[in-house]
Amino acid sequence: MAQQMDQTAEQSHNFSIYSMAKNSQLTEQATINEKEDIFSITLKPLNQYIAHMDTYFNNLYTLMMTYEKDYPYNQDKIYQTKKYFFKNNEFVQGLIFHRVLMRKGSYFYVMQQSDRGVRFLLYAMNRIHHSSFSLGFSMILPDAAKERANMKQELYKFTVKQLEEFNLTNFTELINNDSLYFL
Repeated sequence: MAQQMDQTAEQSHNFSIYSMAKNSQLTEQATINEKEDIFSITLKPLNQYIAHMDTYFNNLYTLMMTYEKDYPYNQDKIYQTKKYFFKNNEFVQGLIFHRVLMRKGSYFYVMQQSDRGVRFLLYAMNRIHHSSFSLGFSMILPDAAKERANMKQELYKFTVKQLEEFNLTNFTELINNDSLYFL
């Protein structure tokens, strides 16, 4: 019995991070291998137009894993990437402002600011939080319309300090502009 428990503790777990498009399609962005308290992230090949942003995505996905591990049941923690600068004054910065926690996964609401403006994104992670077989093996797939509404509600909780850090003006207009949500 003790030998069985030791083998279980040494097992590694693999899961993925997905991004969601407006049509509710999920696209795998990275795979994660987790063994005890150590995890490694492998990005899926990036489109040539955004390949230079690999360090940003690595940072964002690392923050998602940190959120998962350090605050397993807290949904109101905010994580922010550093601001990444690229050629031609291009920049990108991400802010994870909410997590939806489920038994078989998590959704992360992300506000991404770049030289092109602000976008609100949803990332899904199929990391199992409760391993009971009777609860099924998959996470609940997100519905784009429902998640847009939930994301807007969470955005209304922002403080003035957070808006100043991101240098956001016309925030209410940003929240209500559906064209900014997801890919």
